[in-house]
Amino acid sequence: MKLLSAEIKRETSEYQMQDEVEQKLLKQSYLVGTYPLDKYVKPKVFREVRVSEISRISDIVLMVNERKIVNIECKLTDLEGVLSQAKDHLKWADYSVICMHKNCFIGKRDLQKVINEGIGLMLWEPGNLFEMLVSVHNPYNKGIKDKGIRNSVMLRLKELSAKLTAKNHIQTKLY
Repeated sequence: MKLLSAEIKRETSEYQMQDEVEQKLLKQSYLVGTYPLDKYVKPKVFREVRVSEISRISDIVLMVNERKIVNIECKLTDLEGVLSQAKDHLKWADYSVICMHKNCFIGKRDLQKVINEGIGLMLWEPGNLFEMLVSVHNPYNKGIKDKGIRNSVMLRLKELSAKLTAKNHIQTKLY
C-alpha cells in the first residue's frame, strides 16, 4: 500500500526531516535532577550514530545527560521497519521515538504496537514537528536494555562529543 503520494515524496526527504528534528531539539532545554537541585540543560544531538552491537545506525541521538539518552528514528514511510529499528535501539537507549511524515497512514493495530512497546511518536511536515505519543522510560529491570551495549554507545557518544567540542572551539577561534 502506498503511504505517501509521489508529490509529497518528491518535495521532502528523510534527510530534511532529520535536519529539522535536530534543529528543533537543539533549541530545547530539558529539566534534570531533583528539586531543589534541578536545573535546565541544553542537550547534545548526534546524527547517524553507528551501533555495531545491534547492526544498526541511529538516525538521531539526543543526550540530555548520561541518564537520559533518546534514540529517534526518522522515516517518511515504512512503519513496520521503523518500529523494528526503534525496538532494537531500546537495547541501549533510555527512550526511543519514531518520527514519521504527518500524512503517513498509521493503522490502529500499528499504533497499538507503538504504544505497547513504550515508543514515542512524532509527526513531521516541513517546518512543523508534533509530539503525538510520549515515550516511556526503558529501565534495566524491564530486561531489554543491555549494560554492555549501553556502555559502548556511551563511550562512542563521549568520543563524538569531544570531537564536536574541539571542532567548535577551533571554529570559534577562526572567526
